[in-house]
Amino acid sequence: MVYYYKLINADSPPSTMALCYAGPYGHPSGRIEKLVFYTLNGQPVCRLIGKAGKPSINQMANLQAMSVTMALLKPMSEFINVSFKLEAEGTVKNPHNLATFYNKKLALTGQYPNIKVDYSKVVLSKGKLEMTKNLELSKEEGGINLSWDTSLTTQEGRYDEIMMVMVSHPDYELASSFLNASRRADGSCFIPLQSEWLINGQMETDTLAWETFLKFVVNLIFKNTKSLVF
Repeated sequence: MVYYYKLINADSPPSTMALCYAGPYGHPSGRIEKLVFYTLNGQPVCRLIGKAGKPSINQMANLQAMSVTMALLKPMSEFINVSFKLEAEGTVKNPHNLATFYNKKLALTGQYPNIKVDYSKVVLSKGKLEMTKNLELSKEEGGINLSWDTSLTTQEGRYDEIMMVMVSHPDYELASSFLNASRRADGSCFIPLQSEWLINGQMETDTLAWETFLKFVVNLIFKNTKSLVF
């Protein structure tokens, strides 16, 4: 009996995950010494268990990058489950897997031990729809006002597309999702925010920034990003 293993997470300490392409006797299930076999989303998987040795600098950097990515995405689950749903369909990945992959790869900056999020590069969806133009944010009583240019210059967009908005409060690891905020054709919308968010923002004007992600949705999604300091 011969099994073939393909590493799919080789930079983690240690290399603990593999796809297992079973031989003529099928795919094993259970534990064989330090290997555990199981099926995940229809894919046969093999995991190595046991105590890891002392991690290298590269492994520590990978661990911090994953930790920073998880902290970014944790309060955004509701939004991500919608915005990456279509891309995840027909694959063994779920929306959170995709969001983790894109942001760990594209939205981090700095070197270990000072890895942090570059909010201008955060990816909360993938798609081909035309991006918004001239997006503007302004602070209003009880929330923020968004406005944008409604004109379309390509065929990759429609005026009746539904807008999704994600408002993130990085310093407090909070986020709010607005999954049906407006339409592209409306050109503006008001996003209400909890009073304690606004109070905290006013008290911490030197350090607080809100990252607002404006997205238009039909079958595919694209994004524009802006920051608003309170």
